[in-house]
Amino acid sequence: MFIGLLLAIVSGACFGVCFLPVRYMNKFAWENIWFVYSLFGVVIFPILLGCLTIPSIVHLYREVDWRINLIVVAAGLLSGAGVIMYGQSLIRIGMALVNALGNGVSLVLGAFLPLVIQHREAMRGPLGFMLFLGSAFALPGLVLCAMAASQRDEESA
Repeated sequence: MFIGLLLAIVSGACFGVCFLPVRYMNKFAWENIWFVYSLFGVVIFPILLGCLTIPSIVHLYREVDWRINLIVVAAGLLSGAGVIMYGQSLIRIGMALVNALGNGVSLVLGAFLPLVIQHREAMRGPLGFMLFLGSAFALPGLVLCAMAASQRDEESA
């Protein structure tokens, strides 16, 4: 459990600062920055990580049913579209708000949806209560961030 918490903290820290260099890359077009990100973050690193951690990754993909592979590809395409929209929102509303809103929404939905889809009975127990309580605390923060963004836009206009 300690390793899982440590990985979550490191992941959050990396995600929080990963777009910081974009602020200082005014000379480069948006498409160039995202091409480099996509090339390394979506193609090179996942393949390298898979090859390093899964002994026979090609054999594994052959054994999995083609429908499951299609679902994974569809999820990847949706994720890619989300990353593009995320990048566009960074340009339009700013890094701080996008990270706060994006992380908040994914936290709330990412906690509930898998549990509801895969283990509905757990929603009636203490785990479901804790998720509900945590989300109840997260939602006002999301609302405040959205209100702050709205006020900032009104003041800047």
